[in-house]
Amino acid sequence: SRLTCVGAGWATGERHVPALLRNPGARVLGVVDKHPERAQALALRYDLPHSGVSLDEPWTSDATCLAVGTPPWTHGDLLEAAVDRGWHCLCEKPFVLPSTRGTELARRAADAGLVVGVVHNFQFSRAASRLFDLLDRGRLGRIESVYGFQLSNHRRRLPHWYRDLPGGLFLDETPHLLYLIRRVLGDLEPRMIDARLDGAEIRDLT
Repeated sequence: SRLTCVGAGWATGERHVPALLRNPGARVLGVVDKHPERAQALALRYDLPHSGVSLDEPWTSDATCLAVGTPPWTHGDLLEAAVDRGWHCLCEKPFVLPSTRGTELARRAADAGLVVGVVHNFQFSRAASRLFDLLDRGRLGRIESVYGFQLSNHRRRLPHWYRDLPGGLFLDETPHLLYLIRRVLGDLEPRMIDARLDGAEIRDLT
């Protein structure tokens, strides 16, 4: 697979590119970012052949896949561009806002025979792998319910854009909690969602 990475921030620089470079089946063509100096710095850091500011750079025509590491509200347009170009896509979470657009774009990709993956990386951690192994071997007995909670520390490294999301950091990090619960229990059907931020009810999480 020949990949273009979009977004030269932390996720791309610390997660996407290093993992792709370790994969013998992947070849990273370059990185694009609206800030050319950031794209160039990341390309130099990993000795990538190209950098640029958009998916219309001439060298991106050789790509077969797109790796998206940009803020969540840009994911929809980038995924749509990938589908239009016939590219497979690996996208950071949260996937696409609103979720109805994400569902439609995923359907379009499937109809075109394209693979769309979302970065749900915690399920590949050592702790999660151990849990899933115990479950698969029946060592934990019959699982009837899961109580999940999530803690965070605002003093750690956080994306600069998280406050602009509906729900803020909650929306950015909740996918980890939900996909891990889903991996344990199977498909989920939400019955009630009550989310609050700073004491105020959040009415729109889409």
